[in-house]
Amino acid sequence: MRLIAYLVGCMLLSAPLAHAQLANKSCKIGGCSGQLCVPVSDEGISTCEYRAQYACYKQAHCRRLKNGQCGWVMSKKLRACLKNPPSVAHYSTLTL
Repeated sequence: MRLIAYLVGCMLLSAPLAHAQLANKSCKIGGCSGQLCVPVSDEGISTCEYRAQYACYKQAHCRRLKNGQCGWVMSKKLRACLKNPPSVAHYSTLTL
C-alpha cells in the first residue's frame, strides 16, 4: 500500500530552493515535490502528491546524462534510498 499525502497549492512548492545547487545550467528540478529533473525550458509541472521515494531526490543531482536527457544521477546512495525509501507516516495532508 502506498501512502500519499496530497498537497494543496503546489505551485508555491515547486522547484524547492534547497535543490537549486544540485541542478546544473541545462537541467532544473521541478514538480510539486521536487521529484522531476527536466530541461530548463520545460515547466516541470506535476500533480501535487508526496511519495516516500521523493525524499530521496533531496540530495540527488539533476543534470544532463550521457543519453542527452535530463535526469537524476543514480548514485549508490540514491539507488539504496529508492530501494528502501523513508517512511511517510509522519506526513499529513497540508492545506495552504
